[in-house]
Amino acid sequence: MAVSRIVLLAALMFLFSSSLACAALEWSIDPAVQIGDEAVDSAAAPDGSRLFVLTRSGKILVLDATGKVESTINGSFKAESVTVSPDGNRLYLTGKGEKKVQIVSLFDRFSIPVGESPVKGDSAAAVTVAVFSDFQCPYCARIVPLLDQLVETYPGKVKVVFKNIPLPNHNMARPAAQAALAAHLQGKFWGYHDKVFAANTQLSDEKLIAIARELQLDMKKFEQDRSAPQVLNHIEQDLILGQSVGIRGTPTIFINGVQLQNGSRNAFQMID
Repeated sequence: MAVSRIVLLAALMFLFSSSLACAALEWSIDPAVQIGDEAVDSAAAPDGSRLFVLTRSGKILVLDATGKVESTINGSFKAESVTVSPDGNRLYLTGKGEKKVQIVSLFDRFSIPVGESPVKGDSAAAVTVAVFSDFQCPYCARIVPLLDQLVETYPGKVKVVFKNIPLPNHNMARPAAQAALAAHLQGKFWGYHDKVFAANTQLSDEKLIAIARELQLDMKKFEQDRSAPQVLNHIEQDLILGQSVGIRGTPTIFINGVQLQNGSRNAFQMID
C-alpha cells in the first residue's frame, strides 16, 4: 500500500512538473564600455538605473542604464571598493589599510520651470526655492514663516516659487488652490496665500469667498477665474511636474532643483 502511494505521488509530480513552462537561460554580449581608466571596483544602484565604477586614478564614473558615462565624480579617492546604500543616496568607499570610510552623498538636480507660478522675492534672483504645497496641509502652513524669512534674509538673492499639489484626501485643497490662483490673476496671490494658511484648519467655500472680500478682489472676476480653464490647467501642470520630480507628499522643497531631504536641515546653509 505504501509503495503504491509513492508511485502515485511520483506520477502526479511528473505530470504536474511537465505542465509548467520552463525557461532556458540565454544571453547576448553587448559592446564593452570604454572608460579610459582601469576599473578597480563597481556597484549598481538598487533600482539598476546607474552603475558606479571606481577607477585606479581615484575617480568614480557614473554610467546610466545604457552604459553611457553620465558623469564623473572627481575626488581623488584612495579606495579599492565601492558599495551603494540601500536607498541609493550614498556611496561608501573603503581601502585596504585605511582606517576610515569615505561617504559620497548623491542627489539629483531637476529643472523646475517657474512658468506662470506665483513668485515671492526678486524674479531675477539666482536662488530659486520651489515649494510644492497643499493649502490644507498643516505641515505646509508651518513652513510659511521660514519661506518669508528666506526672502527677507537674502534680499535680491532668493525667490520662492509656489507649486500646487492638492492632495486627494484634503477636500478643500483644490478649491483653495483654484481660489488662490484666481487671486493671483488679480496680483494678490501672496496675501490670499497667507490668509488661507492662517485658516487652513477651518476652510470652506464661504471662507474662501470671505478672504477674497477681505483683500478687496473684484468678486465677479474672482468667481469666474477660480473655475476658468487657465486656472484648472495651471493646477494640472503643477501636479504633472510634481509627479515627474518624485513628489510623494507635502511640503516638498527644492533649492535650485535639489530636493531638501531633511525637514530639520537648515535651508540657509544650502543657500550660503
